[in-house]
Amino acid sequence: MSQQLDRFGGFREDLSRRNSWDDRWRHGTGWVSPAILSVLLATAGCTGKVVTGGNKGSTPGTPASAAAPGSPSAPGTPPPASSPGISVPGASSSTGTASAAGVADGSAFFPGTTQGLTQTRIWQLTPAQYITTVSDALGVTIDMPRLLPTTREDHFLNDATALAVSDVSFANLEEDLRAQLVTQQAAITARLPCAVAALDVTCAGNFLKSVGAVAQGVVTPNTAPALQVFTALSAKAGARAALDDALLAMLMAPSVLFRTELGPQDATFGTPSPTATATATAPAATVSLTPVELSKALSYSITNGPPDATLRGHAADGSLVKSDVFAAELSRLLASSRGKDGIRNFLIDWVGLASYSGLQKDLLVFPEFTPALKQAMLKETTTFIDYVLAQRGGNFVDLMTLQQSFVDPAEVGIYGLQATAPAGQLTALPAGQRMGLFTQPAVLSMISDPALSGVIYRGKFVLDRLLCLSLSPPPNVVAEFPDFTALGPNATVKQRLGLVENIAQCGGCHKMLDPPGFALEHYDSIGRYRTDAQGTTIDATGALTFTRFTQDPFMDATQMFTTMATSPDVRACVTRQAFRYVFGRSETAGDDPVLVKTYQQFATSGDVGGLVPQLVSSAAFALRERTAQ
Repeated sequence: MSQQLDRFGGFREDLSRRNSWDDRWRHGTGWVSPAILSVLLATAGCTGKVVTGGNKGSTPGTPASAAAPGSPSAPGTPPPASSPGISVPGASSSTGTASAAGVADGSAFFPGTTQGLTQTRIWQLTPAQYITTVSDALGVTIDMPRLLPTTREDHFLNDATALAVSDVSFANLEEDLRAQLVTQQAAITARLPCAVAALDVTCAGNFLKSVGAVAQGVVTPNTAPALQVFTALSAKAGARAALDDALLAMLMAPSVLFRTELGPQDATFGTPSPTATATATAPAATVSLTPVELSKALSYSITNGPPDATLRGHAADGSLVKSDVFAAELSRLLASSRGKDGIRNFLIDWVGLASYSGLQKDLLVFPEFTPALKQAMLKETTTFIDYVLAQRGGNFVDLMTLQQSFVDPAEVGIYGLQATAPAGQLTALPAGQRMGLFTQPAVLSMISDPALSGVIYRGKFVLDRLLCLSLSPPPNVVAEFPDFTALGPNATVKQRLGLVENIAQCGGCHKMLDPPGFALEHYDSIGRYRTDAQGTTIDATGALTFTRFTQDPFMDATQMFTTMATSPDVRACVTRQAFRYVFGRSETAGDDPVLVKTYQQFATSGDVGGLVPQLVSSAAFALRERTAQ
């Protein structure tokens, strides 16, 4: 497949004809400098329409039964055509009720019984995945910060529908990668199988094979294009400089920037499709990922990096499609240090910290927000997540409500503490003020404005990430803005937004956005606890009355998150979030059979760290729907 991808030649030419050679590549925003996709809802002009997670995205097609973990069905093998039906015992409206059985077995949330599949596609690596892949391939740690996201997004960073290479990002990639090859030249030279003076086509070819095996994720990489570059330039520029150009050509090739999920291909793959002469199309077909595709899917899902030598070997001999081999490799990767980092990466991306490096605050308002404090806050959160996953069995209730954390000494002012526990030990949090992941300063800072708390954005964050409720964009109407002057100069944000809720075009959204946003008002823009704002006591009370099972009234964020920790609504949403992360797309009703089994496991175990492995173990992970082009 790497040869088929790379035979397109120059990548810029590939970009110009991408619609002809791959209609399945869904592209959206630029890769390195993506447009800000976050919907900053204004205080007017919203509708009350709610779209649940199951109603977004493309509709999977060919029915196929999804095997549960431990099933004898081997990954990549189409399962039996029929599957047991799942009853829907309760109402499924967003404000109704459902029977206890429907909640316990998940059918209240995932009533569909016909399994759909992800369509065949070419999936671009995320910037982080690409940096890891190139670092592993070269055997050095490369630094390419311009590639990393710096704006908060409302989707996972590996969302296949939102990833694309633009002309600008490709130029930045070329410039930054060339600079890294120069910076790391001595370290790369030390890995050559020969002295620089003896660097010829044979030596360069052997080195390019070792680099290409990792970068392309195969035992036998396609090195011909890169070797041609070396041969053409070595006489003129010198062998060592030519090798850098050859590495650049290899590491910027489509077979490294992308991974395929197309299934077995014939020799015509990659050629422009002929002009259609008939309107009829063939029915969709279910295909299994090839062993190489499966190895990459497994590795990037679990480790966020390329397949290692062991996994590449199982792909090369075809054994990875055997259920016992696949299960053993999954367990091996999960036990590795990189596997643990990969599961943490899911949670980091889920709570919006994947773009933390771009976080900025108004230093006139918060001069204490120094780079040291910013990093200390992130370190606390990553250490806390690692602790919950490793030491508390991934317990979701602990993730949401634990009243201890790894507070850094730099954060004592944020927490209002006199001192912290020694490094690596848990510090008790101020009673009644903090608990779990979502009241930590790093998370709160990411969902705040540079100078203000950001009630609306915080409310939207809670709806999106914990309840999977997406509000439709504001309607194309102009709402009459309320007269705030009647409230007086010291009116609170809650009082002002209370008037907005009474506007017909705005109330539907704000009655859902405002309660969770106000619950977090005790925390300022950098996550510091406060009891008043602008001299007025904060009122953080509210209730999520629009939910099914999370309606208990709360006094503040700690009570809200306590309710959410055991809410079936939230468990169902987190299951959806894990699906989006693993499959790189939004779920549809056709994904319910996989989702309901994952939800059942999560509801029983309470292990949030088990969600990604559970989904990777499903038969749907290794199957794709191929439609006629």
